[in-house]
Amino acid sequence: MGREQIFKILAIAAALVSALVFSEVLCRTWNIGSPNPHTTGDRGLFVPDPDPKISYRLKPGFDGPVYGATVRINSRGLRESESLVYDRRENVYRILCLGDSVVFGFGVEQPEAFPAVLERLLTERENNEFEAINTGVPGYNTVQEVRFLEVEGYRYHPDLVLLFLVINDPESTRTLDSEGNLLPAPEDIWVRLSQRYGELAPADTVCYTYNAVRRALFPFTARYRKILSEAVRYQTKEIFNNPGWEECKKALAQLRAWSDSNAIPVVPVILPVLADFENHPYKVSYDRLSSACVENGLAPVSAFEALSRYNAEQLRVHPLDGHPGIFGHRIIAEFLADMLKQQGFWSKANG
Repeated sequence: MGREQIFKILAIAAALVSALVFSEVLCRTWNIGSPNPHTTGDRGLFVPDPDPKISYRLKPGFDGPVYGATVRINSRGLRESESLVYDRRENVYRILCLGDSVVFGFGVEQPEAFPAVLERLLTERENNEFEAINTGVPGYNTVQEVRFLEVEGYRYHPDLVLLFLVINDPESTRTLDSEGNLLPAPEDIWVRLSQRYGELAPADTVCYTYNAVRRALFPFTARYRKILSEAVRYQTKEIFNNPGWEECKKALAQLRAWSDSNAIPVVPVILPVLADFENHPYKVSYDRLSSACVENGLAPVSAFEALSRYNAEQLRVHPLDGHPGIFGHRIIAEFLADMLKQQGFWSKANG
């Protein structure tokens, strides 16, 4: 090989390395292809609950990193301030938020989760003081949330209860293993898919450019299409054949009965998966959830339209994670503030 050819090869190699370095700098500057920070897990976050309908709860006094955020649990087992007490102060309108990891604020700090944002928005906008209590627990379903309201949530003397419904609420109640780790529901589709296909999303590396390219190409692969097809079939059809769906509907009936007997309004709020809103794969599932609410005398609302004004990736905590990020929580809080104002709940309470 001649000297001229060697120089050409070296020049090409140098150009490629320069292009890669330049691309990596751009990706890191614009945070494109960043590794998912929300994978640190939830070890130590849960403790068993003796009530089989609740199964587990947040560990009182827990303080540590969970899925990329700092999590502090107060002595009553809520991701709330220690200053929160059962008795409601005079002239305070108190909203109890029931839900799972979305309400909990998966991957965001406590003040960034939508219950805290909603509390600030309402207090700023209205001539009143508000409290929105975050009772979210990752992995909870409707059965657990309603049971928590019956045995513990009522003690906070709420003026209004918001029940947040998500696509996996019809699944069975989850449990903990002997070490306190949260186990998937028996019918969990993602466990089955990972066993069948292995990696369900491109694995992260330290190279942002490589991550960005893999993520961009992954939706065009045959494996992605198979995973999506099976997930959609499960979430829109099979999930409603599970025993958990019947329990979910019973819990909604119990919720209506609780509302009537305590004279406290309850509003189910449907939170859609942050996906392609124009061609959302799970709309039929939300129709089923909405119909179940109506059949049990509840009047649900949906955040679908409010969220669909934005690109799903704008709303997510990370491109590889469907939970809302800071901006997504803000949009949900604004939707709730507008909806509650329109329905005039505190005007009715004061009247």
